[in-house]
Amino acid sequence: RDQESLEKALEELNELLAAEGTPELRCTFDQFLEKVVWPVISPQEVTTMNREQIEAIKKQVATEGRATVIDRWILEAWEEGRTEGKQEGLEQGRREGLEKGRQEGLEEGQRRGQAEALRELLQVRFGGVSPEAEARLAAASSEELLRWLRRAAQVDSLDAVFEPPE
Repeated sequence: RDQESLEKALEELNELLAAEGTPELRCTFDQFLEKVVWPVISPQEVTTMNREQIEAIKKQVATEGRATVIDRWILEAWEEGRTEGKQEGLEQGRREGLEKGRQEGLEEGQRRGQAEALRELLQVRFGGVSPEAEARLAAASSEELLRWLRRAAQVDSLDAVFEPPE
């Protein structure tokens, strides 16, 4: 119930784990405390860890056996790591998805702006845009639109704008 009781209980548990002659159990228990127990227990709660809790751990080892306790601790630690990894993966996927969406949105906005600029130029230079030309503008890539925009400034007919490159 106080720091002294906690230290005594932990000392007894350490002796039990050392007496068992299984360094794997000791190592696993230390990792379990470090990664699972201590991160969720505030310093105030650590001092209130009582002898009953330590005795419960001792009883687990005595009744279930070392291998079962080790297996369960390993499984719990693995599951926690898996859950954390999954969460990190989801967050990373979200960030990457947002970035990809932004990039695609910028590219589509640029493409639409190019199409609108070309449409305006065709309107001014050739007096209108045919339905066929509208369809080509709507389906064109950014590279095609740039090529046609340059050609529209140089050629004398609407059809010549869309001729294949030489």
